[in-house]
Amino acid sequence: MSERLLGARVRRREDARLVTGRGRYVADIELPGMLHVAVHRSPHAHARLVRIDAGEARRRPGVVHAEQQQRADRSLTAFGIGR
Repeated sequence: MSERLLGARVRRREDARLVTGRGRYVADIELPGMLHVAVHRSPHAHARLVRIDAGEARRRPGVVHAEQQQRADRSLTAFGIGR
């Protein structure tokens, strides 16, 4: 067996597309009616939350829904996103 298997160069089909900026990634996909989510977490790891007011977020143009932890379903994970 004279073929060199280990250490042999492998020509990948996707390389040219990716290195020239023509690659398509999941983040590039947009569908009709598609929404985006943003999670804002406290910058203070062990702080006790006294009050949360999502009113300002709800008033922003384009916001469809803003949730606050006091009203959130208890099945949410630590990041506030359902399982």
